[in-house]
Amino acid sequence: MGSFLFIRSTTRGGRYALRKQIQLLISPLRLHLSRALIGIRIGIRKINLWPRENNMKIVANTLIVIACLLLIPFTAISTAAAKQRFSDGPNRVFSGGPLVAGELYIGAEPDWSFVNSIFTIEMQLLDPPTSRRIWTVEHEGKIYVWSGYMGSTVGRLWKRWPIQAERNGLAILRVNGKRYERNLIRIQSGDELDGITEAISAKYPGQTTRQVVEQGDVWLFEVAARTR
Repeated sequence: MGSFLFIRSTTRGGRYALRKQIQLLISPLRLHLSRALIGIRIGIRKINLWPRENNMKIVANTLIVIACLLLIPFTAISTAAAKQRFSDGPNRVFSGGPLVAGELYIGAEPDWSFVNSIFTIEMQLLDPPTSRRIWTVEHEGKIYVWSGYMGSTVGRLWKRWPIQAERNGLAILRVNGKRYERNLIRIQSGDELDGITEAISAKYPGQTTRQVVEQGDVWLFEVAARTR
């Protein structure tokens, strides 16, 4: 987890979101780490007071207690993440399962300008069928999503959905309780990037530029209509 703190960020907003996620994940660890440190102090006092032949036993018991205290939050986090994968949609921290609830939109291409007043939307890939909350923006009638931190190995391991979407772009959006069947198409270059990145920077903190998209630090996708 600590490795994520050193991933090169492309926007201040991205860094802020990352810090918030990390804080939510590590806050339980702080309590258990404090308890572990108390256990270490108690163990050291006992080692100094007990006869030498009992020292090894005290050290072993202290290490077992510390290991158990540290294991509790890791187990809780892993369980919460696994449980969320079977839920209808993501929560603030963990990815979710398929987007089931909500009317499925059928009709002409919507006027996507309304998403510019929405901070995050839900997006599910069909393969694998996992969902997440994601930033989005509309520009010239089209809707876009993107992922930062893609310029490093750690970032690619952490943000796996862009690689999965490039392989199979079929997706479902859920916005204001309504679901939309879409197809993610990656955009890596072109003059259109100027306007899209300006729209992103106008909506969210930081500066997402054409250059960072063309360099591969940010993976940008048009959320296009599916061809039937």
